[in-house]
Amino acid sequence: MTLDAGDVLLFHANLQHTATANASSESRLGLWFVFAQPWMRIFPGYEFGADFLAAQRPRIAADPQLRHLFGLADPYAT
Repeated sequence: MTLDAGDVLLFHANLQHTATANASSESRLGLWFVFAQPWMRIFPGYEFGADFLAAQRPRIAADPQLRHLFGLADPYAT
């Protein structure tokens, strides 16, 4: 499939796929959306870095539910 600049392609992640080398000077944007249950934990090795989390403190303070998104809350707490 050939796409033009600004086009979007959506597909199931289990579908085998690849992309050609990016021949332009512009970066390609890739987004990966995943549905996860609230009780799921972040995979070991995929935790957010300390510098990133420090930068997010104001956002987390304003919206405490973000603690779950950033893996800072126990998903099994009652």
